[in-house]
Amino acid sequence: MPLNQKVIILNKPLKLFGLTVKQWFFMVPAAIIAFWAGSSMPHNWKIQNLPAGFVLGMFIVCGALVAIHMNEVRPGTWWVNLFYYNIFRVMPTVYLPHMEEEPLYIDASIMDKKDTREEYYVQ
Repeated sequence: MPLNQKVIILNKPLKLFGLTVKQWFFMVPAAIIAFWAGSSMPHNWKIQNLPAGFVLGMFIVCGALVAIHMNEVRPGTWWVNLFYYNIFRVMPTVYLPHMEEEPLYIDASIMDKKDTREEYYVQ
């Protein structure tokens, strides 16, 4: 009789509606800010037939979604380094004090097995 076991995959994050818990911590304030910004605009301002506050709120929420998923693809430190090195032209100022020599040969304690023979087992 086969035995069924429940397997918990630890490297997969918990997701609610397609977003991880960390992403929800960024999304909820963005939605609150979008609602506040959209409701603070005058109600008679329109873009085509849509209220301008609704359009502003959608821009904020969609921008937050893009930023959240962008940070999932590449970590935040990658984006910070992109801004520092490419846009602001700030180069790192930590240098190694001197060059370190690398070993020229492999470790002497590693021995290759030279006496390998191909033998086939025949009955």
